[in-house]
Amino acid sequence: MSLQLARELQEEFVYEDQRIREQIERDAEIVRIHAEEDLRQMINELNRSNVTINKHMAEYEEAENDLTIEEKTELITELINYQKDFARIKKYQAQQQRNPIGKVKAKRLKTSDVSAQEQQESDNQVEIINLKQWAVLVREETSVNITPLVVKVPICDWKIYKDKLREVYQIFRVGQAPKVYPYFESMLKDFDRDDLVTLWKLVKDRFKTKLLKSDLEKCLFWPLKVMFEPIGTDLLWQFEAPIKSWKMYNSCKVHCLSMEGMIIYMLDDVEYPFQKTTLKKMLDHKCEVSEFNEDVIQMINLIRGQLKKE
Repeated sequence: MSLQLARELQEEFVYEDQRIREQIERDAEIVRIHAEEDLRQMINELNRSNVTINKHMAEYEEAENDLTIEEKTELITELINYQKDFARIKKYQAQQQRNPIGKVKAKRLKTSDVSAQEQQESDNQVEIINLKQWAVLVREETSVNITPLVVKVPICDWKIYKDKLREVYQIFRVGQAPKVYPYFESMLKDFDRDDLVTLWKLVKDRFKTKLLKSDLEKCLFWPLKVMFEPIGTDLLWQFEAPIKSWKMYNSCKVHCLSMEGMIIYMLDDVEYPFQKTTLKKMLDHKCEVSEFNEDVIQMINLIRGQLKKE
């Protein structure tokens, strides 16, 4: 290779590297702008006449300049969730006052000024309160990157990368620099359901013609395999041991059952062939959730439905 050609190639590499860096910076700026706009909209939705919300907002405004956009979004999201729960409780209390305990069923039949829609909403609220006995709200220990859906781009590839200390997963998205995840669970805190579906397709396609070798390959393939393609005859469904934890990853709609000697990741809308004794232990243990939403309700109802089957 001539010296001139080598220089031209070097200049081309430098230019391309600079172009990619500039694109990443532009994408990051777009994400920041959308995140700040979403945050402003969330703050506008808060009812400052609520004493608790007003108190926490005053504390938030004092510390606002020292917080990252992710920390701000997390705090405001907690207040939004509190406001929703507070509204549900107030509505339920008002309905209970109109229908005193012991006369609820009779009044439902006799009171003509309560519409069918209002009655259904009341029944749904009672059902939600009942379902909450099998879940416990917990604050997430680590903040995750909240990427607005309007700028979220799909996963296009993955690989195992070895740095000086250890092996990690690298996840590639279209037009973005790869993001590093030390283990499978860390992905669940950052992914949505579409991300998981795409990742499973990529992983499954790769190992159609390649054997699983490294521990990281196995720790990625098998949890996804069990999650998306559970086989009822697998011995893991017969496995019984004390439950260490049961938690929900709301962003990707996945719940994880951790027992002594076994960890199983599951989709919230799929029935898995556990023994009924294990399903009952799960409900008794209670699921840790960061938000009690429709996905949690769906998951709990699926499990309760399995317990009712003969």
